[in-house]
Amino acid sequence: MKAFRIITNVAVFIAGYVLSCAAVFGQEFDGVCRLSVDGKQWSGVAISDTQILTVGHHGETGIVRAEFVGLKSDESIGISAKILKTHKLADLSLLEYKCPSWAAVRSYPVSRKQFKRVKIRGFTSDILRELDVDLVRSDTVVDGFKVHTFKGKAWSGMSGSGVFADGGIVGIQFGGNRDSIDAVTVETIQMFLKE
Repeated sequence: MKAFRIITNVAVFIAGYVLSCAAVFGQEFDGVCRLSVDGKQWSGVAISDTQILTVGHHGETGIVRAEFVGLKSDESIGISAKILKTHKLADLSLLEYKCPSWAAVRSYPVSRKQFKRVKIRGFTSDILRELDVDLVRSDTVVDGFKVHTFKGKAWSGMSGSGVFADGGIVGIQFGGNRDSIDAVTVETIQMFLKE
């Protein structure tokens, strides 16, 4: 009986230690996220510990679900995100979220880096896609705003995906077709964030 108590106490101690380490060190999640509400799905990217940048053409005004995938595991976390503001012509939207204390979401800075080739990261359904694409032009104007056009296939659900160069966000994908992908420029993003 005494041996059983010792084994039980050791097991309880180990379990408590493991749980406290998980709470202290936390689980890390990537900032590229899947956004959804009422059967609709699109993509977004965390630009801070509390904000997600995405497209504005989703048409939502309230709460949406943001799902982040683990950086070192296949685990994911779903968090409620509130739409703070939307600019329909620029096709941008800013959301606010609060991460649980045991988790950390990697955020990406908005950057004015020069680029010719980028990575576009976002979701189609529940699949995280990463596309390596080349810049075709940056002088197209849509609804009064300059946009970037890249050579590549636009996938349904990837609206709102981050366009990355050297680890920073240089655009947000908003549209495209089988041959090209269109993205909001970093200048428009910075203007939107300052409003």
